[in-house]
Amino acid sequence: MDTKLNESVFTRKIDNVTLTISDEKILNIENEIRFSFIKSGVRSKKIDSTHNSNIGSFDIETFIDSDGKSKVYALGYSTTIDNNIPKTFYLKDDANTSSELVLLCINAMLQSKYNKFIFYTHNLGGYDVVFILKVLLEYNRKNNDYYKITSTFRDDNILKPEIKAQVSKAVKNTISFVDSLNLLPDSLDSLCKSFNTKVTKGIFPYEFVNSNTLNYIGNTPQRKFFKRGNKPINPCEYFNLIKDNWNLKKEAIYYLERDLISLLSVMSEFNRYIFIPNRDSVEFVATGFTDIVEKIIPFFNKYQIEGLKALDFADFRKVSEIMKVKGHLTDSGLEQIRIIKAGIYLTLPSPHSLEEQEAQLVSTDSYAPTVNITLPSVVKIAFIAL
Repeated sequence: MDTKLNESVFTRKIDNVTLTISDEKILNIENEIRFSFIKSGVRSKKIDSTHNSNIGSFDIETFIDSDGKSKVYALGYSTTIDNNIPKTFYLKDDANTSSELVLLCINAMLQSKYNKFIFYTHNLGGYDVVFILKVLLEYNRKNNDYYKITSTFRDDNILKPEIKAQVSKAVKNTISFVDSLNLLPDSLDSLCKSFNTKVTKGIFPYEFVNSNTLNYIGNTPQRKFFKRGNKPINPCEYFNLIKDNWNLKKEAIYYLERDLISLLSVMSEFNRYIFIPNRDSVEFVATGFTDIVEKIIPFFNKYQIEGLKALDFADFRKVSEIMKVKGHLTDSGLEQIRIIKAGIYLTLPSPHSLEEQEAQLVSTDSYAPTVNITLPSVVKIAFIAL
């Protein structure tokens, strides 16, 4: 059915789709999607409201040896059940080789108290996982596959390696690693600022470390070794780092501990809104309108969604802004939502009539759409406002 708007513009309605046409060009496409509303206190699907507290952080420090290969010289982990107090391991002190050091740390993490823990690692797939799997696979070849390793892949990237070990005749424990960079695509330094953590990422002279300096004690390394990105830090910042009897081991452990604590702090806060089921996805859940306005929308404004789902989020944000000022309780606000809603994909219970939808919007301000957005990589988002 065609409706003339003026001399050169008309609309053509085909089922639920309305095209605005001028001079044989489509100016606008509207897709009418009828959706129902969640009654106050009712969710569209059952979601465990208890967030996962069995999480930790993991990090590795390496240097390039004389043979041109990277070697692990320090690593460690921190968990919520240990009050965020890191456990670290250092080459020569705790083990004679990098492989032994990695095994020592992994075995400590496979203790029963960490069974089924998720350890977050920033840039796991691009770096740390290489050292972990290499050492474990080499050990397995000589020890009848002691470590059972399963990994979730996307394209050629490892998203989530899971490690199981029969630690005793009666006990088999499991830990898994998740790349926090897939969930929060920003530097750890920036994330610490965004999440306002008490402990922030430090700075360390990576390029100063080699097999001969592991136990170095002496003058503070030159400013050229302390970098942010590819540039040395400024002289004022460097001046604050200068100290007598600068000790590489102590500084490396201190730096490692700060990374572990800060990453765990970030993920503990983030984990209040996410749930990781036994698959390669994450459910990000908010259970209040305040969370949507103050947490979810600002988060995805900064870490922008790519692809068509970005349009869904933009529409969702517009509706949230209308609701924020109680606009959905007015006729004009309802009309705005009707116009916007065609751009939102909703997953809701059995449909109601349009009249019922409007009546519920007017009668309550607990309007609660659930918007499921699948991001690139592994993140599945579910917004719920009750």
